[in-house]
Amino acid sequence: MPSAWAAPDESMSDQTDSPIYSALGICDSIRPEYALHNCNMLEWLAMELEHRPPVGNSGDNEMITIGGLGPVSFRVCEPRVQKPSRSRPFHEWFSPQAALWLAFYKDSGGYWLSFPGLADFRISAAGRSIRCWPVPGVLDATIQHLFLNQILPLALSRQGKLVFHASAVEIGNSGVAFFGASGKGKSTLAASFATSGYGFLADDALVIETSEDEKWISPNPYEASIRLWDDCHNALFPNGTQRMPPVQYTPKIRVLAGNDLRFCGKRRQVQRLYFLGDRPVKETMIEPLSGAHAMIELIKHSFLLDIEEGAMLAAHFNDLTDLLKRRNCFFRLDYPRSFGALPTVRDAIIAHTCCSDGER
Repeated sequence: MPSAWAAPDESMSDQTDSPIYSALGICDSIRPEYALHNCNMLEWLAMELEHRPPVGNSGDNEMITIGGLGPVSFRVCEPRVQKPSRSRPFHEWFSPQAALWLAFYKDSGGYWLSFPGLADFRISAAGRSIRCWPVPGVLDATIQHLFLNQILPLALSRQGKLVFHASAVEIGNSGVAFFGASGKGKSTLAASFATSGYGFLADDALVIETSEDEKWISPNPYEASIRLWDDCHNALFPNGTQRMPPVQYTPKIRVLAGNDLRFCGKRRQVQRLYFLGDRPVKETMIEPLSGAHAMIELIKHSFLLDIEEGAMLAAHFNDLTDLLKRRNCFFRLDYPRSFGALPTVRDAIIAHTCCSDGER
């Protein structure tokens, strides 16, 4: 646990004094050029880190405020060595190799999230303020990626947002999402669509919002990129493509949206939510899920910062129940796991999405 656990000068506020720019939601204290360019969130954070003032210097450039999905202030502090925890975590995430990936701690002021060997993050109680203390030697790109793919979704869940571990694409004007555990093929499917003229909306962290009594998949402009394993990257981009800087905890390649990888920057109405199965099939199989099974899958793939707070859990279950009112929306998807089969898999998903009753 970081040494700042009880430091009085590291108390955090959930209040934001600065107005939010229309599209980017950038604090007015940030240099104007950041607000004027519709830059990728990773590039924006990289610029912010590059110009971060020295420790002890309270320059305005330390703070980033994110709007759109909900205001979140993010500050990267000076690197420091992680220290042992003074208490037991109330929740833990483990890697597929059974190594501790993330430990969750809680106190009266908010939450400590510790990635062993990488960084400690402090999230305020309402999920609107975030600070990070990297471990010395950890690359800026790694911190940016942890923030965008792990910390920000958890913070948004504290704001009452429905955030899922899923990827999504647009088909026509509809939103189609793929849910599944790591390695099940969410990113591969999203990238396959995005290299074939269908824009992707999100990879790994997906937000579903309610507006005008409809459910919408919100695009993730803060990280318009997809992470792919090397073999998948080579299959989908045989001539290579633009990559983001590598991160230290995964060999996955991060491919930036562009001419070769189409990104959809507009929200799309939820049409289909597919939960990826792992049956060894020879052709694409799509089967409807019952409400009970869909609820189990939605819970399994939800980002939730505090799994112990009853009021937040009740609100989350109510939101899931409301989402389940959509008819012909929830399906199990099994498909051949070969890159050569991806065109026929896409065709099957497109045909199924375009059927109003979900039957083929």
